[in-house]
Amino acid sequence: MTPAELGAILGGVPAIVAAITALIVAIRGARAATAKAASAKLTASNAYSTAQQAWGQSNIAKDAIQSHVDSHGPVTSAN
Repeated sequence: MTPAELGAILGGVPAIVAAITALIVAIRGARAATAKAASAKLTASNAYSTAQQAWGQSNIAKDAIQSHVDSHGPVTSAN
């Protein structure tokens, strides 16, 4: 190996190290983004579940009011 070839190889080492470092940083960033996306999905899923429960409760209340109206007639005054 000639000194020029050795110099060319050693001169490329910092670029290789920089490329590997950039790849590691990119992988870590992708993992963090994936974790954040999973967390956001869980939050959305929980919100959807809460909305479904609220909808169910509103239907129960609506049915109770309708049952009362059916049994006693509509409310005609606040007294």
